[in-house]
Amino acid sequence: MNPTVPFMPAWYDVAWTVIALGVLAMTLVALHAWWRSPRMVGGPAVGWAIVILALPVIGPALYLATDTDRRWADDDASSH
Repeated sequence: MNPTVPFMPAWYDVAWTVIALGVLAMTLVALHAWWRSPRMVGGPAVGWAIVILALPVIGPALYLATDTDRRWADDDASSH
C-alpha cells in the first residue's frame, strides 16, 4: 500500500516566505531606529529592545508607531 503524501501548494510556501521576510525587515528597521535614537539610554532602551525582539510583529510595529524622534527628523528634513 502506497500512502498519498499531501503536499502544500507552491503559493503557500511563497506566502509564508514573504510574511517571514516582512517580519524580519520590520524588526531590523525597528532595531535600526532604536539604535540611532538619541533618547534611548538606560532602562527604557533595554525595555524597548526586549519588546522589539520578544514580540515578533507587535513589538517592532509599536516601537515604529511611537518613535517620535524618527518622525521629527523626517519633518525637519522636508521643511528645509
